[in-house]
Amino acid sequence: MSGETIQVVNPSAEPMSSFIEQGDSANQRFDHDLAISLYTRAIELNSDDAVAYSHRGATYGKVGRHREALEDGEKAIRANDTWNEAYYRKAVALHALNRFDEALSTFEEGLTHGDHAAIREGLREVRRDKELFERAESDYALGCDYLRSKKFEDAEQAFRRAWEVWPMDLKYFLGLADVYWEKGNWDQCINTCCDAIYMGYQDVRHIEDKHGVRTEPALNVEQYVIGHALGLAGKAYLKRGYRLTASLFLNESFRKKPDTAINEVIQSLSNSPLIDEPLQPEHNGPTTNFGMRLFNLSQLYHILNPTINIHKAIQIKRDAVALTDDGHSHKPARLNTLTNSLIRRYELYGDIADIDEAIFTQERAARLTADDDYHKAGCLYVLGNAYRLRFRRLLRGVADIERAVDLGERSVALSTRSDDAEKAMFLDALGDSRRGRFECSGSLSDIDAAINAHELSVQITPSDSMHLAHRLMNLGTSLQIRFSHLHENQDIDRAISVQQEGFKLLERSSVQDKASQLNNLANSFQSRFERFKTASDISSAVTHHESAVALIPDSHPNKHLYLSSLGNSLLLRFDYSSERADIDKAVEVQRHALSLMPDDHATKTSCLNNLAIALLRRYSGYNRPEDIDESIQALEKAVSLIPTNHPNRPSNLFNLAGAFRARFDKFQHVEDIKRAVAIFTEAAQSPTGPPSIRFDAAAQWGIYAGNAGLSPLDGFRCALDLLPRVAWMGMSVFDQRVEIYRTGSIVHAAAEAAIEAGEYATAVEWLEQGRLLVWSHTLQLRSPVDELRDKHPELAKRLVQVSKALELASARDEKTADESAIRNHHDLTHQWEALVDEVRDHAEFKNFLRPKRFAEFVTAASSGPVIVINVARRCDALIVMHDTTDKPLHVPLTGLTNERVASLERSMRNLLVGAGIQSAAIGPVGATRRIGFAWSDSPDFRFQTLLAELWNLVAKPVLDRLIPLLRHRRRFPRYFLRDTPRVWWCATGALSLLPLHAAGLYDTKTTGNKVFDLVISSYTPSLAALINARRPRQGTAKVLLVAHSGTASNPIPKTEEELKVIMKRLRKKVPYFILKGSSATVQNVTQGMEQYGWIHLACHGEQDYQDPAKSALLLESTDSSDLNRLELSQIVSKPLPLASFAFLSACRTAAGDLGLPDESVHLAAGMLLAGYSSVIATLWAIKDNDAPFVADKVYSKLVGRGHPEYSQAAFALHHATKKLRESGAPFLSWVPFIHIGG
Repeated sequence: MSGETIQVVNPSAEPMSSFIEQGDSANQRFDHDLAISLYTRAIELNSDDAVAYSHRGATYGKVGRHREALEDGEKAIRANDTWNEAYYRKAVALHALNRFDEALSTFEEGLTHGDHAAIREGLREVRRDKELFERAESDYALGCDYLRSKKFEDAEQAFRRAWEVWPMDLKYFLGLADVYWEKGNWDQCINTCCDAIYMGYQDVRHIEDKHGVRTEPALNVEQYVIGHALGLAGKAYLKRGYRLTASLFLNESFRKKPDTAINEVIQSLSNSPLIDEPLQPEHNGPTTNFGMRLFNLSQLYHILNPTINIHKAIQIKRDAVALTDDGHSHKPARLNTLTNSLIRRYELYGDIADIDEAIFTQERAARLTADDDYHKAGCLYVLGNAYRLRFRRLLRGVADIERAVDLGERSVALSTRSDDAEKAMFLDALGDSRRGRFECSGSLSDIDAAINAHELSVQITPSDSMHLAHRLMNLGTSLQIRFSHLHENQDIDRAISVQQEGFKLLERSSVQDKASQLNNLANSFQSRFERFKTASDISSAVTHHESAVALIPDSHPNKHLYLSSLGNSLLLRFDYSSERADIDKAVEVQRHALSLMPDDHATKTSCLNNLAIALLRRYSGYNRPEDIDESIQALEKAVSLIPTNHPNRPSNLFNLAGAFRARFDKFQHVEDIKRAVAIFTEAAQSPTGPPSIRFDAAAQWGIYAGNAGLSPLDGFRCALDLLPRVAWMGMSVFDQRVEIYRTGSIVHAAAEAAIEAGEYATAVEWLEQGRLLVWSHTLQLRSPVDELRDKHPELAKRLVQVSKALELASARDEKTADESAIRNHHDLTHQWEALVDEVRDHAEFKNFLRPKRFAEFVTAASSGPVIVINVARRCDALIVMHDTTDKPLHVPLTGLTNERVASLERSMRNLLVGAGIQSAAIGPVGATRRIGFAWSDSPDFRFQTLLAELWNLVAKPVLDRLIPLLRHRRRFPRYFLRDTPRVWWCATGALSLLPLHAAGLYDTKTTGNKVFDLVISSYTPSLAALINARRPRQGTAKVLLVAHSGTASNPIPKTEEELKVIMKRLRKKVPYFILKGSSATVQNVTQGMEQYGWIHLACHGEQDYQDPAKSALLLESTDSSDLNRLELSQIVSKPLPLASFAFLSACRTAAGDLGLPDESVHLAAGMLLAGYSSVIATLWAIKDNDAPFVADKVYSKLVGRGHPEYSQAAFALHHATKKLRESGAPFLSWVPFIHIGG
């Protein structure tokens, strides 16, 4: 230290503004004493500073020192009589002192100096409270009059009314104790006094509890009120003969409220021996009476030191219960009170033994309380709360939450008065329980019922009730959870609205409540941000999290949770805005959260993970090697803290492996990627943990195995084996699409690895598995579980319940790493495996959740080869033919990559935008045929270039391999239509959006260098869909013709002409029925689809890119000027046994989704899935004149032989587009027409 000096700062040199800022900071830490001291220093420097007085007055108000707050408000006004904030401070203090008229006039005077939102709100509150207070005072005065007149029943009713109207002043409640004293009902007097003391204690003392939290006053309680209660209880005990107990109460009373009469009683007691002992029964007294005294003594112990003596209080209550006979009328109440204390201690210390004892104790109370007893509902309510707490902690299957729901429903049913305050409380608890069951079951009926219960609770809770705030916040939480599953905008908007409304009502609540509700509100803002990415939402989330953190000291048991939540929201904001300060602070607060937790804390691993993720993100953004190293250390510690078979272990392993992978990506140390792959493998092969996490781990194992010198197939095989367990779980539409995109890329990577290893059949199997996921999730088709539900409903129900519990267990198990959670997850896993085996024991379900093998897909190629194209880092074609039962033919597409396919797709999109056919946002533009528009001249050479690339990169390599084989016609007799071979294109990725059927070289007249010169093309979204399209159809062909000319603002010309040319072709050959104009309604069309095997639709079409299942045909409306929608989901859900052929002469009916191109889930594909074997559709909007021309040529071939042949649809379209080409039509006219299906 030599040569160094320590600078001593003179505190008086601090500027006044610095003291105010420091005081504000202390207030945020809830250190009000320090804040008052700092504001006082500022005032000493400048006694005319209104701001300092205002801030100190606000702080006095927070700790219940309202008279001092009033003085500071007055001083602030004297210092600056034009500052409306000063008037606000004075008025708030007057309001707290119940000086309502003065508060009103002060608020009004403040408004004369400028508008002030808080003053206007204060006026509203004062007017409301003034009315309520005057009613309470009137009833209280009436009660006092009745009491003096010995009209005890009337007095009791008056005091009760006063307390119900104004439960902020204990003197009204204590009026009841005065009634019992005058009546000589000592026991009731004692019990009422003890209740009053318990309610008012913290509001008077403002002492710090074990967590260092000072409690703000919720009641307007003066010292003398508590002193009166203590004294009255002491005198009543003296009347009962319990001199020592009386002495304890009376001495505490005198300390609170010096009183000559009380002091004389104390002196008389001190002059004679106190012969009774508080913890032993009187030798001659009944044990039941002593039980009551023990109970009240436990309340007093709790009052004198609530956290230190809660253990002693519980033991005394246990003794009181033990000394009370089961038949005694007070036994259920004492059991109930013991339960509440056990729950309180559990909330303080987290010992699961307390909640187990609470449940056991309250079950006894419930048994001892008759069903017709008024208190039975409340007894069941407390028991339900205990079960719900244990469910949150241990997750013992669904038994605890099922019991909580049952108890909640019974307590509500027993509370018959719709406006009963208790019923509102019971409904609120029922809502919490139904929400808990939803988290376990995933059943929407549960979360809907939860919201309904919360809504009813809020409705019957008076607007001036102190409980309204919490009930609004609970409603908001349930709405937020439903939003997280369904993503309905109105849910999250309303959640935030009611939570904000509730928070405004928390002005007089404890800081713990405020912090908790701020955290909930922040979570809602965060949820909305994650969905819509609105900057203001994530800023609000961060602000509210920061406020929650600031309200409570480090010693509070939830401080680490609030800090961690703040860190997560800062991380989200960093991801959005890339502000360096956010990621730095995210790391800082996550470290702070960890510093507050011992290694054995239940949520330590979760916080370690959060810190590691923040460090990883900072490493990714700013390349700090020390961040990735610290991240790995944190994750290694998290893994070391979790037992081997804990259900949350795979998630921790996955994160750790990801960190090693990130370090490998940067420094290319092979040891890092070997560690990463080994850890991914362990996570994937774990017997516990959610299937979704294990699937992701297996995928990463497969993707990076090659870097570690291992085969990737084992990893991908593990992933694909897990896919059925991930895929058919219920999801929202939004989550489905995210899942489809994620798993789709993994499936392509797996197929690529299989192709590189020469396992071509495996590649096809895996690609089909991915396709099945797309179809079943997007169109909500009948999954294997739906089929099971038809035959064995109870078995299906059990399987779904266990699957949901398994998938959700990891997230909830974060709160505990004890053996019970591990055992619970093991039990669920064994149940799931046993149930699947039970399903497979049924012959018709022997392959339940097992993927199909390649040999089962070969029948898709019975009428022609199917060309499956995988688009990944490398691209390959796999040609399935009916004689290739062991493996498909492989054609490497050298020169084609994922990036090149994406570039080709962008080129075509730009071409269509330039031609005025499609908007840049990928949607139809303008108004024309099927969206009639004004065509722009399209440069055909651009299309030539695009189609030439498709020929050289895709079609030519495939057909060069295939055509020589097809020349052996005798080998493939069914592969030809009218002497031309057929093929089916089954592309993946963005390639599925490109017109492979039109690929070719158009700058030469040489034949044989265009696809249509060599083959007739069809498309299929999957092999399974093509197999389904070939099943036999019932009945004879009849045609339903539907035409709708659109609206005045968006007409479709030539629909009448189109129908006429079709009718001309059908006449006398095929029966048909017409629905056009006003008769072309959704109802008529859907009924017609059930009765007619063929359908021709000439109308508007609309593709929904957010939810493809809502893509629709637009038809006549019966009740409005708008068109009605026949949605894809409606079509798919209809049983259509006659369906065989559909011609969709509507725009973009075969247009895929550029966001998720693997989703070939467009209107045409949906028709195929609905049961139609063969579908003609369009890739983009078509010219008005082209539709009648193509329809005429198509139907001429379909019925040209005198009878309908839908199997000729591909040839018919091939012929029609040839004629359109030969007429000189541009590419944009004939290319969009395609055939899908058999």
